[in-house]
Amino acid sequence: MNWLQDRLREGSTWAGLSAVMMGVGQLGKVNEAPAVSDALTNVGTAISQGVPWWQALMFGAAGAAIAIADGKKGKK
Repeated sequence: MNWLQDRLREGSTWAGLSAVMMGVGQLGKVNEAPAVSDALTNVGTAISQGVPWWQALMFGAAGAAIAIADGKKGKK
């Protein structure tokens, strides 16, 4: 369990998850993938700097929701 916690505190883990999200988004043609990928990067940065995990996830979810909403407005 300590190994997993240590890995989740490293920025490179979150950067890797972000890259996987971008790849899956491109393969599946998911328009929101860049916003989710960016949110993952922001969450990872916050966690690696010592922000509590639940706060980092809240900020990441809010950022993704805002980016997705802005993307939908631009399609009209």
